[in-house]
Amino acid sequence: REWRDERQRLLAEGGRARFDVAIVTEMEEPPPDNGDAPIIDLERVPRAGDRPGGKRFGTLVHTLLRDVAFDADEPTVRALAELHGRMLDATSDEIAAATDSVRGALDHPLMRRAAAAKRQHREAPFLIDRGGGALLEGTIDLTFLEEGVWTVIDFKTDADITLHEEGYRRQVAWYVHALRTMTGNPARGVLLGV
Repeated sequence: REWRDERQRLLAEGGRARFDVAIVTEMEEPPPDNGDAPIIDLERVPRAGDRPGGKRFGTLVHTLLRDVAFDADEPTVRALAELHGRMLDATSDEIAAATDSVRGALDHPLMRRAAAAKRQHREAPFLIDRGGGALLEGTIDLTFLEEGVWTVIDFKTDADITLHEEGYRRQVAWYVHALRTMTGNPARGVLLGV
């Protein structure tokens, strides 16, 4: 009976959530700024006016920006785009547009700064404690450290970022908050339209 009762107690205890995990992209409120709201810039990479869009295209661009070397030339980017494109069942137009988009992004001054930084992280997952059993989970597309200040870059492939700009800025603000919390260093954010 003692074993059975203890087992029932453990099962009941194990069935209760110990933590409330929120995902950054679902946060509706801004992070606490304690009077120090994060700076979030909006920058754009020049792009062709008529190009594919949608979730698959965005996933392809993000995957390439995760995996490509900062100094990759066009043939290298194209080969990687074709590889990832096959895995995503992307069209040849999507592969060509993603190659052009990523090459343009790699030439952007912000990406050149990231390449030159001694410390950078791509697709950096995090989990921070918000207190009271509440956790926040997310993944930062790219972050790099320059002179003690982190720059957080969130890539966006939308045709018109301004349609969702408020939510995107809130998302990056949470990334900045998380990085400040984890490292104790100042941080700023950038929405980079690719």
